[in-house]
Amino acid sequence: MAVLKRSSSGMELEIQILDEKGKISTKSKELIEEVKKRNKKVDLVHEETKNMVELKSMPKVRLKDSLPRLFDDLETTLEAADSLDLNLFGLGTYPGSFNPEIVPKKRYKIQSGIFDKRQIFAFGHCAGFHYHYTLPWGVFDSQKKFLKKLFNSKTKQSL
Repeated sequence: MAVLKRSSSGMELEIQILDEKGKISTKSKELIEEVKKRNKKVDLVHEETKNMVELKSMPKVRLKDSLPRLFDDLETTLEAADSLDLNLFGLGTYPGSFNPEIVPKKRYKIQSGIFDKRQIFAFGHCAGFHYHYTLPWGVFDSQKKFLKKLFNSKTKQSL
């Protein structure tokens, strides 16, 4: 495995799924299956609840390599949703009321046992955008839990 000497950036979109009437839909599984039929490389996965999906763009050193992929994959996801009479809602919190259903996967079942009902309720209500930034190797001191002092080096220039 190559050591990362440069930082990298990746993004995630957490998206609520709505039906044709604008109500919450629990068809995340169907949407993911439809997207995978269209393009297996699209990184669309379940979130904790059945009314949400997560679209990922894996970290790349150059943002211009990561961002266009996210937009292309979003276009595929929008087309798949449209074919299923679904709409995507990624604007934070759905304004209506509903009770989120946990996706029946081991990871989410464990989480639902750890978090209280209010937190699980919040999982299904909050969509958003995540920007992931990875530091170059050699910048973070894991013992002190702090950035290392960098002197005139290629790592400092990269950071």
